[in-house]
Amino acid sequence: MIPMLLLSILIPLLAGLLLTLPCFPPHRLTAVTMPCHLSLAAGIGIGVLSCLYFLVMLPSQASVLVYLDSALAVGLTALAALLYKKGFFRKSGILTPQENIPLRYGRIFPVLFTGTLISALISVAVALLKEPHGKWDAWVIWNLHARFILRGGEHWRDFLAGGPDWTHPDYPLLVPLSVVRMWKYAGSETLYGPIFFSVLFMLAVAGLLVFTLAILRSRGQGYLAGLVLMGSPYFLDLSASQFADIPLAFYFLATVIIFFLHDRFDHRHDTPLMLAGLTAALAAWTKNEGLLFLSIVPMVRFAFITRSNGWKRALRQVGWFMAGALPVVMVIALFKIQLAPSSDIFAGQGLQQMIDKLTDLHRFGQISLAYLQTALTFTQGAVNIRTGFHVNPGVAGVILLSLYMLFMGVRTQAQDRTALLTAAAVLIFMLAGYFAIYLITPHDLHWHLLTSLNRLFIQLWPSAIFLCFMITRTPEQALATSLFREVQTSLSGPKVSPRTTKKSAGKQKRLP
Repeated sequence: MIPMLLLSILIPLLAGLLLTLPCFPPHRLTAVTMPCHLSLAAGIGIGVLSCLYFLVMLPSQASVLVYLDSALAVGLTALAALLYKKGFFRKSGILTPQENIPLRYGRIFPVLFTGTLISALISVAVALLKEPHGKWDAWVIWNLHARFILRGGEHWRDFLAGGPDWTHPDYPLLVPLSVVRMWKYAGSETLYGPIFFSVLFMLAVAGLLVFTLAILRSRGQGYLAGLVLMGSPYFLDLSASQFADIPLAFYFLATVIIFFLHDRFDHRHDTPLMLAGLTAALAAWTKNEGLLFLSIVPMVRFAFITRSNGWKRALRQVGWFMAGALPVVMVIALFKIQLAPSSDIFAGQGLQQMIDKLTDLHRFGQISLAYLQTALTFTQGAVNIRTGFHVNPGVAGVILLSLYMLFMGVRTQAQDRTALLTAAAVLIFMLAGYFAIYLITPHDLHWHLLTSLNRLFIQLWPSAIFLCFMITRTPEQALATSLFREVQTSLSGPKVSPRTTKKSAGKQKRLP
């Protein structure tokens, strides 16, 4: 069973590699570039295959999925061999940065990260042993949808029209279809299917964060970012809960990272931005929050590229972005228009009701206070439906990052400026969009904030960590600067004041 589940991951991994390697080929595969590509390829491959399966299942059943996989395996292998023979993967590509200055005690960073990763995996395993079905959203939304699809046969679409509202049948199908695919490989509705899926995305987020920073900044910087991520208990809790928030966080992070890779290594050619469009669209195919992300990213990118390179270059970049997003957008449109019911946020309330909520100052204050409290607690998951929010600043991840930036200082590279501004603006607009949704929500506002705001924050947390470590001076830079000062001081000798020099000269004259 487990070998078959592992086999079900290999085909999307190969498909993802065939999409990522042509866009950002490594100069050579190393211990840094290989995990980065594998992490990015795993999420992209799974997302693309889920879209393909959705299109295939519309006129048929879920039983065709494994046969489609067999055809894909043969086709992808042949394509990979052809591209390799043509030298497509051997052109000049990304290199590790010059900031990787050798450290005397540099091995402490991978050792600390490895220890934290092992501890995190043990924590997730213990949580999964206690709740193998996941938590509420897993077994009433994501895994329930997967079971409807698998068991429904030709009538799998009926649950979209007749399912209870609290199961959210309007949610996209990337997670359920991916779980169905793993179940088809395993031959049963094994609990290992959604568990493998959740752990895979947890590791993909961590790998993408750590090793992309190792490429763009330094290895020490990447491992420190991984320590912050894997040291966030609520990130691990959501991974064990089998929610869709961690896969969504992966696609958010992947989109942001692709902009940095493009601007740093391939800024003359805009075709790699198709990959950013693809990951942004896959975010929209994962959860409804991804639709907001997909609408924000191209507008923000267009604005900053227009400012720095002119509107023609901006229009070209956004064009490539939308070209990559278009196939998935068509799948989402087909699902939303033809199959899915209306969202519970907008169904059942008219325009006047939403306007009244938007002008209610009390709601503004309540949401603002919740934002502040959640910012200080969300990494720990310190929100309880019975007791509400409580401030716990001693363990706040946001404070930890702020102190690190203050202690290390800020240092950026000129070619990263546009990507930095794009990423920061996207995160701000996402928080503003979440704020607007809370303003118009038809649900009890206090309940809605308590049960969802910390999850919305954790969706953006890996991208926020990445952005922080992209603008902060690396440990290698800090050590190199201090060593340079020490060498400079030793060569110049101790500083002597003019008054001391005169006294010494006088004493020398009085010597016999």
